[in-house]
Amino acid sequence: MAVLYFSNFPRWVSIQYARFNLEAPRQLSRIDTPEASIYAYKVTAENALGEQMQLSSFKGQKVFVSLWASWCVPCIAEFSSLELLSENMPELSLVLLNIEDRAVFDKFVKDSHYDLPFYLLKTPLPAAINARSIPATFILDEEGRVIFKQTGAVDWSSDAALFELKKILD
Repeated sequence: MAVLYFSNFPRWVSIQYARFNLEAPRQLSRIDTPEASIYAYKVTAENALGEQMQLSSFKGQKVFVSLWASWCVPCIAEFSSLELLSENMPELSLVLLNIEDRAVFDKFVKDSHYDLPFYLLKTPLPAAINARSIPATFILDEEGRVIFKQTGAVDWSSDAALFELKKILD
C-alpha cells in the first residue's frame, strides 16, 4: 500500500487510461474568417534552458499551439500522439505552452521522457488563444491568425486526425 500511496503509480494509471480512451476527431473545422494576427501581441515563453522566444518568431510557419499543465491528465495523455504528429507532419511547428510556474515546469521536463518542444508561458495570452479549459489547441496560419481551435484531449496521431489536419492546413 505504501508503494501505491507514495509513488506516482496512481497518476501513471490515470494517464494510461486517458491515453487509451483518446478519440480521433470525426471532423475538424477550419475557421473560415480568422481574426487579426496574434503576432501583434508580445507573447513570450521560455524553453527548459530558460531561453526566451516570442511566439511571433514563428511567422511564416504553420504553428500548432497547445496549452497544458503537468497536473492535467488529459494533457499528458496527448503527448505521445503529439510526438507522432510531429513526425508525420514536420511542416507543422509544435509549441507546447505550459501555464504553471518555473519550478513545476522544470521538474516535469526533467522527469519527462517526451521529445516535444515544451515552453513555459511568461506573458498573458491574447483572447484569441486563451482558453477556459485545457488541453486547448490552436493552429495558426503563416501570419499568426487562428485558423483552428479545439478544447479537450484528442488522438492527434490517428489517421482521421492527420487527414483532418491536412485539410485545415491546405
